[in-house]
Amino acid sequence: MTTIIPEQDRLGPLASTPPATSTPSYGDPVALRAVVLAAVKNALEPARAARAHADARPAAAVHEVRKAIRRVRAIVELLGNTLPRRERKDLRKALVQARRSLGPARDLAVASDALVEVATAPEVAPAAAAIVAAARADAPPAGGIVDDINRAIDVALAQGDALAAALPDEVRARDLVRGLASTYGRARRARRKAKRSDRAAHRWRRRAKELSYQLSVFRDVPAAEELREGLARLDDELGEVVDRLMLKDFVGLYGHAAAADAVGAMLAQIDDELIAKGDAARKHSKHLFAARPRKLRRRLAKAIAPRPPEASGDGVPEPVDGAKGSGPDSSPV
Repeated sequence: MTTIIPEQDRLGPLASTPPATSTPSYGDPVALRAVVLAAVKNALEPARAARAHADARPAAAVHEVRKAIRRVRAIVELLGNTLPRRERKDLRKALVQARRSLGPARDLAVASDALVEVATAPEVAPAAAAIVAAARADAPPAGGIVDDINRAIDVALAQGDALAAALPDEVRARDLVRGLASTYGRARRARRKAKRSDRAAHRWRRRAKELSYQLSVFRDVPAAEELREGLARLDDELGEVVDRLMLKDFVGLYGHAAAADAVGAMLAQIDDELIAKGDAARKHSKHLFAARPRKLRRRLAKAIAPRPPEASGDGVPEPVDGAKGSGPDSSPV
């Protein structure tokens, strides 16, 4: 599944993907397959473009490639059992490994920038600068990072083609709605546990981001777009929470480079901000995760692929309530 494809052939099956119409019929399994493939192609575009500036801006390239890989993996999870089991497993494994290969470079860049932004008080700013300097001394060489970026791009593009080849000729909306509801349920459980578990807070952000990427496949559906926009706002808040979690580990690892008193004050500040920002994120997201997964699934199923009207006894079609629950005045998700 990770075979490298020559540059001229790298678009593979995705190159001939018919463009999705501006108002796709999600009830048409053939048209829906084209919508999914278009989403995969769009997800991979930033990774393909990152190759051109990896040498000049490796940190930006790392971010773009990791994000593209996460988007494709979210689509794999959305498809669920629509993909053959073996292919689905191989896709997941290859994408996870490619993304993790860029993890150290990304963590160092994000943690260094975040610490400088957080530790601005005069009593801790010098300690923060010393910690960042010590961390950067352990950074891998720039040439190695660029090589890792290019390898990850090759793997990501190959997996996009493998997904296109493995996808059946027909994709049904009800199966994708199940995938959405499953991801939503995992995010909802992680949110509930995040108050007492740092790992759950990380998991909550990953699942919420994954759900947002999955919902972007249905951008023209008001109910899906409404939830996706809410998740985008939540991601900004959760990003600050996860940054504080990362900083706790970062300062603990390189704190030997600074005075103990300053390091202690810095950790206390980070911990206070972590608690406050975590509480705010849970409070502000309560309405997003109020519904049970089954209720969300029913609502999205009606909005994404409403049932066709059924003829009544006198030959007059019954009205379709396909938009119920999807408007701005509907009950919160």
